[in-house]
This record gives sequence, C-alpha cells and structure tokens, in this order.
Amino acid sequence: MNKDRYQKVSIVLILIAILMFGASMFIFINKDDSKKDYAPSSADPGAVKIDEDESNVSSSGSKVSLKYKSEAIVNLEKDKVELFFQNPSRSNQNVTLEVRASELDNPDEEFTIAKSNIIPVGYGIYELSLYDDVNLKKGSYSGRIIVNYYDAKTEEMASVNTNIPIAIEVM
Repeated sequence: MNKDRYQKVSIVLILIAILMFGASMFIFINKDDSKKDYAPSSADPGAVKIDEDESNVSSSGSKVSLKYKSEAIVNLEKDKVELFFQNPSRSNQNVTLEVRASELDNPDEEFTIAKSNIIPVGYGIYELSLYDDVNLKKGSYSGRIIVNYYDAKTEEMASVNTNIPIAIEVM
C-alpha cells in the first residue's frame, strides 16, 4: 500500500512540475516588452565625438559620468538651444536629454523646449533644435535638463536618471 501511495504522490508532483514549467514558458514567450522604455533608435545627429583620454574607459558594471554647464541659451533666430553636455568614456551608459523651462515667477509650470536622440558614450552635444510649438519671449527662465540613461548593449532604460538645474537665457 505504501508503494502505491508513493507512486501516486510522485505522479502528482511530476504533473505539477510539468504544469509549472508550461506556465512559465507561456509567460516568458508572451511577456509584454512594450512596458519597458527603450532608447530612441538612432544617435542624435548633433552628437560630436569628445577628444579625451581613453585611459578612463569603463570596463564593467553600470557606470555613469557626465560633464555639463548649468546654463543654456535659446537662440530664437536659429531655433536652437545652445548648451554644453558631454557623456565621457568613463560612462558605459548612453543618454538622452530633455530640456525643460519655466518662467521665473511660475516654476511649477514647466514645458519641454528640446529633446535629443541618443548621445553615445564618448560623445557630447552642444546644440539642440528648439521645438516648433515653443513660444518663448526674450529674457531669463529657470529650467532643468532631464538626463535619461540607457544600457548601451540592451538599450533598456536604466533605473537611475538625473535632473540638472539650469539657467536659460532666451535671445
């Protein structure tokens, strides 16, 4: 009797294992990657290779590094945002930038004035196109640059991102 019970329990456990494996495979095959945030598909056309010492190149793990200036100029004649941002080779994460502005007397109502595509590791960007629907008047604004990091291999968004406060002068 004990042997029959052992065989039945074994068969039930094997069936449970097969069902769990099948359910896991179904979930894995049908998972929805659309909820993940991936990098834009191309490098920003304005990205420029940085002349730097290659001895600082990162080898493993997630490492981020950046160089920037805390001011930007909006040139209304050229419809450009002039800024200084570099993604040095010490980093191993690609980045995108979103430049947001708000009027000095109303900092809670900010709006996006420019965005970049990917700025690869070892590249910098010094000019972005101003969005067409942005209506800025000459003067001073407060703002920030939102830096989103993306794994250079998988292009999946990293969980750490940066907000850099900047002063914006519209000319």
